[in-house]
Amino acid sequence: MAEYLDQASRYSKDIVTPLNDELVEGSRRKIGDVLIEIFDGTTSDLKIVIETKSGQYNLAGKRGLMKQMQEAMEFRNAQAAIAVVRRDYMKQNQAVYSEMGNNLTVVAVDPENDEFGLLPLELAYISTRSRLIVQNRKADDDPLDLNAIQQTIEQLSTCLNNTQAMKTNCTAAKSSVDRVYTDIHQMETQVKHQLSVLRLQLGMP
Repeated sequence: MAEYLDQASRYSKDIVTPLNDELVEGSRRKIGDVLIEIFDGTTSDLKIVIETKSGQYNLAGKRGLMKQMQEAMEFRNAQAAIAVVRRDYMKQNQAVYSEMGNNLTVVAVDPENDEFGLLPLELAYISTRSRLIVQNRKADDDPLDLNAIQQTIEQLSTCLNNTQAMKTNCTAAKSSVDRVYTDIHQMETQVKHQLSVLRLQLGMP
């Protein structure tokens, strides 16, 4: 994730840093996995913390993903957090890209898909970065069209979520087609067997 984000930030001066365990209340804990320091030229001390999950997770609850994101923001002095989960473990009805409010975003990625699998993370990084910059700009800075930016983000997130839905439907359709081919093969085998039986019954060699 850190390498991908470092590549995604190549058009800016942002610094992407993988995080290590920290001593917290007498025990070593991993609070956040990647930290992004934003350098825009007009704002300062803006940070995004990334929380990654490679397996099962819960969104809510005392140790849920939302709580962990909030803790990581507080501990790392960040203004936003992005949680990255694998699509294989997505919750039912969860979108590939979800803005959860309070500068919290959850994205589902497919690391094995080299071309498109990590696009939700790049969108989350760019959209969160833009939002933080707009929120912290001074009155005399060059204005940004926040409405236009948000509209573009929404269009991109809709495309990503629709793509995931189509992929799911295609997978289901492929499974159905595979089952049909299996049934056809079994029926063809049965037909061949019955033909052999019929030949024997008719005294045919």
